[in-house]
Amino acid sequence: RIWGCAEGAQACPAGTVVKQTELARVLTEISDKGAPGFYRGWVAKKLTDGLQAAGGIMTVQDLAEYQATLRVQLRGEFRGMEVVTMPPPSAGGALVLQMLGFVDLADESGEFSEGFGSARSVHALGHAMRLAFSDRAEVFGDPDQVQVPVQELLSFEYIKNRWQKSYSPVSATRAVEPGVRFAAVGSLPSASKQAVPPAGLPEGDHTTHFSIIDREG
Repeated sequence: RIWGCAEGAQACPAGTVVKQTELARVLTEISDKGAPGFYRGWVAKKLTDGLQAAGGIMTVQDLAEYQATLRVQLRGEFRGMEVVTMPPPSAGGALVLQMLGFVDLADESGEFSEGFGSARSVHALGHAMRLAFSDRAEVFGDPDQVQVPVQELLSFEYIKNRWQKSYSPVSATRAVEPGVRFAAVGSLPSASKQAVPPAGLPEGDHTTHFSIIDREG
């Protein structure tokens, strides 16, 4: 259901005003009180009440004691521009830098010469994504628990070797093996194995995001 629209899954007509009053209250609380506006007070109470009602175990004390871990951002270059992006445990930043490296190599061999959206350019972009995501499935995870070889994954030699050994301009590869293998901290299973839900447990169809804004907006 979409707020402000008729019942059902149809799209809202143009000009529909969608009001999320509960979200507005939460964002106002965070704006007024900073981190305590989320991790303490009525927001924390409402959040944990909802989780416990659904069978969760998080408590208001858990939220109050939570400390965010600050990590060093990843940096790369693309066509003279500096790209600053997310480090692990997010895989997204490294994947973006990897794919930009693959794109540079594809561009050198003229894979984008027929223009954006051409079969040739889509084929090259698809392969770049396939290579990056095969590494993501194998080695990415919480760096407190797994050793993510970020420097190796982003090195020019690694990216060039991966591209030259796997890319064909005339055919698509059905599956691509990861270029590096998982290294565990202690005796933990690989990140790819950890991602497999237990038998009979339904897999979710969504992602949770946090949007964070600094004092400069």
